[in-house]
Amino acid sequence: RWPSLPGSPSPPSTSWPQESSRHLRPHAPFACENHSRELAPTLSRIVSLIGQRTGHPKSAFRVFSNSPLPERAMAHRAGLGVPGRNGLIIHPVYGSYIALGGILLPFPLDLPPSPPPPPPLSPCGPCTACLTACPTRALPGDGTLRKERCIQYWASTHGIVPDPVKAAWSSTLYACPHCHAACPYNNAPHRDGGRCPPGRQTCLTPGPVTQSAYTT
Repeated sequence: RWPSLPGSPSPPSTSWPQESSRHLRPHAPFACENHSRELAPTLSRIVSLIGQRTGHPKSAFRVFSNSPLPERAMAHRAGLGVPGRNGLIIHPVYGSYIALGGILLPFPLDLPPSPPPPPPLSPCGPCTACLTACPTRALPGDGTLRKERCIQYWASTHGIVPDPVKAAWSSTLYACPHCHAACPYNNAPHRDGGRCPPGRQTCLTPGPVTQSAYTT
């Protein structure tokens, strides 16, 4: 899809369904593989095709995934999904188990304006399952994140982890699965709920949720 950003050539955005993997360590299922690294070669092949048709060298393009760019906002505008109450993009088929990425183009796109995307939180309705599942109350319910309370944030950054977050971390070594696992879109009949498909070694599922000292 091709969202339009003011003052910049329009970057095509894409989403990539995630699968669990072969790791045996207690990672959250969605973190068992580096999905952004897997997405990069596909985006690079698209760059090669575009370059062949337009005459632009590959160096003129920029591929991104898990970057500082506003990838969720871009995916929303591109029609790939809608931000849910958990702050993640919810795809109608794959739920929130997707990796986002895109390509910065060296030229603008002359495309007709696309209809506005559905408003944030619209997939959720009255559901608050992710809010209830979050052990540190990091989700206020408006689609934003209190990152200073988020286990996933502290698993991915440097610093001294606050005591309430430590208390809620449980046995998962890396990442936090609870807002993903609680979302009904990730547990539909056609989904495997983020668990490994048959025939693959199983990613360890999280233990019981330990609530932290945060109450509001």
